[in-house]
Formats: sequence, C-alpha cells, structure tokens
Amino acid sequence: DIALIQGDHQAAMREYLKGAPNSPAYWYQAALIAFREGDYVATCTYLRRGIAANPYIAEGLTGRTVLSEHLYWHASNVHGPEWAVDYLDSAACNWTPEEIDFVDWVFNASPVLKERAEMMALHEGMTYERDAEKQAPYAERSLGFITRITDTLSKKMVRKVKNLWDVEIWPWDRPRLSLPASPSSKHVQ
Repeated sequence: DIALIQGDHQAAMREYLKGAPNSPAYWYQAALIAFREGDYVATCTYLRRGIAANPYIAEGLTGRTVLSEHLYWHASNVHGPEWAVDYLDSAACNWTPEEIDFVDWVFNASPVLKERAEMMALHEGMTYERDAEKQAPYAERSLGFITRITDTLSKKMVRKVKNLWDVEIWPWDRPRLSLPASPSSKHVQ
C-alpha cells in the first residue's frame, strides 16, 4: 500500500499480485491500479478474481451497507465479511465514483453472474455434502477456480456499447448511459 500511495504502481502491482492468492483485497487493489492505468481488460480480470475470492468487498464498494455472512462454509476468514469491512475501512480503499461504477458493472454483468453462480454451487457442495467422496470434486474445482479466471472473458466483456442515443460509451459510464451526446440530440426510438 505504501508503494501505491507513493505512486509507484509497478512495485505496488508486483506486491498485490504476489499476495493476492492469500489476501483477496489485493485483487481489488491490482484492479484499481490497472483501471488508473487504463488497462480495462486487466481491471476486469482482477475484479473477477477478487469477486470469486471475496464478494463482500464488491458488495461493500457498490453500496451494500450491511455485510452479513452468506449461508455457505467459508474456508477462511479472508473470504468473509469482516475481512471485507477491514479493507473497506482502510486508507488503501480510495475508489472514485467512476471506478466504483466499473466494479458495479463487472459484479452485475451476466457473464460474471454466471461465474458467481458456478462458485456458489461449489460453496454449496462443500457446505451441504456430507459424503467425503462426493464432496471432494467440489473442493478440487474450488481450489483452482480463481486461477481459471483469465483475460479471455474479460476481453469479450470490455468493449464499447451504444447508449439510447446511439452514442458509443463504455458500459460502466453511468453519466453517459442515459444522456444524449449533446443537449440538442434526439432520442432514437
């Protein structure tokens, strides 16, 4: 976090990516740096990994004010709401409104909802399956889930779209989503 505060994005990114497998908040910090450097594909990928590791952080960033533990087994407290609250209350959590809109877009995009549903199925299998042989495949797939999140899907997601006035915008560009390009523009029906 010191390197990020000092503006040394390269050093901060190295540390965040190195520590991310053990600290989900680092995926979010890596995403923050990538966004500020204009690498939206990497931002999307890091956020997807962060969401898979600890969705509570994304929930808190996007406005959910009470973070209560989801009803599945958490392998570690780093995957739970207390860890998220610690990050959200830290000085390192300095997201701008536009950056939070990006988090909101990724968190709620249909491909990521599918990813989240897949992860939830793994959590449910590990939580409710009592037979060790039947539980093992859930645990095995869960272990490699985050490493299987790559730029491939992010490259498909990060693309400009047209708003209601046929103006090309980024899908997370909240101010321009429903506004015409200029006050004289007419709504396209």
